[in-house]
Amino acid sequence: DNLRHDFAILMTDFDVQQLHLPINMMDNNRRGSTVIVDGQEVFYDVGTRMRGSMFTRQGRDRTGYNLAFHPDKMFRGVHQSVALDQNGINEIFVKFSSLQSGSLGGTYDDVLNVQTPSGAGGGPILAYLSRHTEMFQREQFENGEEGTLFKFEGIRVLTSTSDGRDPESLKLYQPIGWVPAFDIQDLGDDKELYRWPFLINRNRAKDDYEPIIQMAKAFSLQGDELEERVGELLDMDVWAHTFGLMSLLGIGDAYSQGNPHNLNMYVRPSDGKVLAFPWDWDFVYSQAPTAPLHGTKNIGRILSIPRYERLQMGHMNEIIKSTLNADYMSRWTEHYGTLIGSSLVGVQRSMEARSANILSRLPEPIPFQTSVNPPIVTTDIFTTVDSDASYFLPTAENGAADLGTRWTGLDFVEDENWSSGKAAIGFSSGAFDDYIKTSIPEMRNVSAGAYIRIPFELPAIIPSLDTLKLELNYDDGFVAYLNGVEVGRSNTPDSVDWESGATVSRRNTEAETPSTFDFGEVAHLLKPGKNVFAIHGMNRSASGNDFMIAPMLFGESVEVRETPDIVVEDSTYAISGRAWIDIHHLQLRGQDEALKVKWNDTTEWSAELNLRPGRNEFVLEAVDFNGNVVSSEPINIVSNVQIDADLNDDGIVNVVDVDLLAAAIRGQESIADLNRDSVANVRDLHFLIEDVLGTTMGDANLDGRFDSSDLVQIFEANEYEDGQPGNSTWAEGDFDGDGDFTTRDFVTAFMSGAYQGGEIGAKMKARDGVSAFAATRDLLFADDSRDWLD
Repeated sequence: DNLRHDFAILMTDFDVQQLHLPINMMDNNRRGSTVIVDGQEVFYDVGTRMRGSMFTRQGRDRTGYNLAFHPDKMFRGVHQSVALDQNGINEIFVKFSSLQSGSLGGTYDDVLNVQTPSGAGGGPILAYLSRHTEMFQREQFENGEEGTLFKFEGIRVLTSTSDGRDPESLKLYQPIGWVPAFDIQDLGDDKELYRWPFLINRNRAKDDYEPIIQMAKAFSLQGDELEERVGELLDMDVWAHTFGLMSLLGIGDAYSQGNPHNLNMYVRPSDGKVLAFPWDWDFVYSQAPTAPLHGTKNIGRILSIPRYERLQMGHMNEIIKSTLNADYMSRWTEHYGTLIGSSLVGVQRSMEARSANILSRLPEPIPFQTSVNPPIVTTDIFTTVDSDASYFLPTAENGAADLGTRWTGLDFVEDENWSSGKAAIGFSSGAFDDYIKTSIPEMRNVSAGAYIRIPFELPAIIPSLDTLKLELNYDDGFVAYLNGVEVGRSNTPDSVDWESGATVSRRNTEAETPSTFDFGEVAHLLKPGKNVFAIHGMNRSASGNDFMIAPMLFGESVEVRETPDIVVEDSTYAISGRAWIDIHHLQLRGQDEALKVKWNDTTEWSAELNLRPGRNEFVLEAVDFNGNVVSSEPINIVSNVQIDADLNDDGIVNVVDVDLLAAAIRGQESIADLNRDSVANVRDLHFLIEDVLGTTMGDANLDGRFDSSDLVQIFEANEYEDGQPGNSTWAEGDFDGDGDFTTRDFVTAFMSGAYQGGEIGAKMKARDGVSAFAATRDLLFADDSRDWLD
């Protein structure tokens, strides 16, 4: 047809019958077939077998197929095999969501108009193309084809045979036993115990189970050991994204949210870390919109650790913002619904409900801050649950259809249909009695919503505010207005009218926990004198047995002061602070790696800074999930700690200590970490030369100047690139501490910019680091090189 490519699979009647025999049902032996695409392109001798579980293979109209093409005529020129799935075509929504949200395991797939070998079923069928094959690995990762792919599959137990007596006879696919309690866990050291639940799908010849064994052992650990070990073995960013996506899509029949399977694990060759990829997630939105943030099993324990819980929350927040929202997805659900020949409107509604529920359960947004210089937050409360309010229950009889949103405005005049009370309004059978100040049981079976107006007064000079917030206990949804302008909503349809109900039914425990909504910079809507905060509260339906809106409206202003100097008598300093889940990691400006941070909960962090003697100037940066620095805080610390750089204990610090330090760095000895940054490297050599001895790189004679006398000294040693490894000292030109005098040492010396006098000094100051070596070489080895040495 015009929507999908035709894909006809032709087999002999004999092969079709053999394919579907009970004793062959789980057989992966391929049978010959011919494939015709769009009635024109023919593929001969295509190896075809069934795919899927014993539950889907037993029905000819449900079974999937796996087809292997010849290398000289691959499908679409690149695919040597293709998998067709007749069961759960809505998974195309999952596939698209995975790709668009940035999942490393996302794959491009298609929908084909399939004619099956038996003639049963067929029509629009999901076609898995690259899947997680070698082609996917090679194109997704550097040297990706060297990585090993494992399929996590729960243990199934065959319980019957073809003759019913001989246990050695052929096994039957049904009935089947199942071990639902199976988990990723320590099974011991023998890789044979891991072979069935972790099936090797790629690089079978390597038969390398060590990464999986170490991962499984880590999953059985507890506490801090669990947190650290999984961070070492797994790319937790990928795991948090994958399981956040699983949660947002309401996936069932997958590890942690159903049966223990349907997860692929890939060992990335660049670092040996294990990654988790979505696989066969066709039970879309089979979980309630109010389901927990993540599933159970051992991965549930891991994702409950604050460090990883906030990581998952952050990924879920980003996925909702970029992909799983109505504005973005409406076009695509319509497109894919047309492509598969089945409406995805229900899927989109479930998506909106689930996304709204997750957003309502995220921690309250807070600005990034540190204990060094916390901001001063001033709060102005405008309305509380005890504020005077008026309410209206919209019905067809009292003219609700004609009100529109006029009732939210400042100048609206209430008529006799409005009643007065306190701002915390609702009804229940007892669950919300401690929260409700004005009970309205008459709402039940009459209206799905209630209009609430809360007037409040402001002085002539309105407080300067950075943000306006609402703290709210609510059941089940709401739209909020300030002086007639919408400022926020939750759990509501896109288009709201007087008959609208909430899109989600919230649990009582959720309603009893106050949610905070940051309306952002809307303080300009406030006016001197009278103001009105209005809420359209919504129940899931008019017949709901409880309802509550208990609001507190307040504003906040944030003042950041100049950062003071901190003076300590130690080589480390502990800092702490707060950051919302939109912060991916913290880093010190100028350093490549993220700062090692301990998350005490999802928003509270602590860390330790390593100090060098004297003044330490740091800039702590907060980086979001897109790699952008979104906030920074200067931290200035003066450390009065004394560093003992006299490595040979002779009472003086001199060139002997420089050479001893260089040797210690090469040997990675703990004594080499002079600057106390927990790493022994060339920075410690710079620290000794610049901070302790007070001179500069290149000062071979340590007289406090880098000048021609140093160059004369190092050339007279006659060890420049002499081919004898490890024979040079600082005084003989080894300025980078590697034991040899080479061109790298010239670059190290002159890049300090401290050379005093002569043509070379002027030329080096005008050069950048890229051309430093070239400039040094040209000047050193010119015919008149001795001119500037004199």
